[in-house]
Amino acid sequence: DGSRLPGGSKTLDVENERTVARIARRQRAGYYVTARLLASDSLHLLLDLHDVRAGTVIHRNLNFAPGTKDWAVGVSAALELLPVLIPTGGRQDLPSLHGRSPKALAAYFQGERAYRSAVFGEALGHFRTAVHGDSSFALAALRGAAAASWLDRSGEALGMAQVALEREEMLPDRLAHLAHGFEDYMMGRADSALARFRHVIALDPENVEGWMGVAETFHHLLPREAQLDSLAEDAFLKVLVLDPEF
Repeated sequence: DGSRLPGGSKTLDVENERTVARIARRQRAGYYVTARLLASDSLHLLLDLHDVRAGTVIHRNLNFAPGTKDWAVGVSAALELLPVLIPTGGRQDLPSLHGRSPKALAAYFQGERAYRSAVFGEALGHFRTAVHGDSSFALAALRGAAAASWLDRSGEALGMAQVALEREEMLPDRLAHLAHGFEDYMMGRADSALARFRHVIALDPENVEGWMGVAETFHHLLPREAQLDSLAEDAFLKVLVLDPEF
């Protein structure tokens, strides 16, 4: 529920909010969101994430430049709330989600939720839906490759990684290298995969997927380095430090 108001502020109608809360409880929802978009010289989005069970509210304020497109406001709101709803999910890159359809974005976010809960089959289904609805959705294809790899569906993981690489220019550098790393890993190119995953880490030292790629490469393939088990263990432990629930 939300409203766009020309300047100033206005309290959300209390009865309306009670109605929304009743609907959320009736639907057995864990959370619901109320929001107000204030428009003056710039745009201000006031978000309230309500935890139905705990009875608590998390507040978020987002500011946008004048003329910001509706998609950017909506996606920014979703990205702001995602780390709260999925603590291990981290933040995604807004440019990677630019111009995607609402249906594809909805499938992508559902896939992220399932992926971070280790329900990889469900996650893969959602990422497939996102890519089917938008073949240029490189980020969804990359996440689909990760989900498929956890399910030991190497053929589909390779295919998804290659779909992402067809739109490589839509990914930030570290994610483009991650997609190349997945492709190399699935093709058994150990040294190339290791170089790509290490490049991801060089660009983003806390990138869990990059560290996991290094660990998996040492564990399953045979790159030309000594002490593979120790190197794998070190990388797996780094993953646990960065994200204990991974």
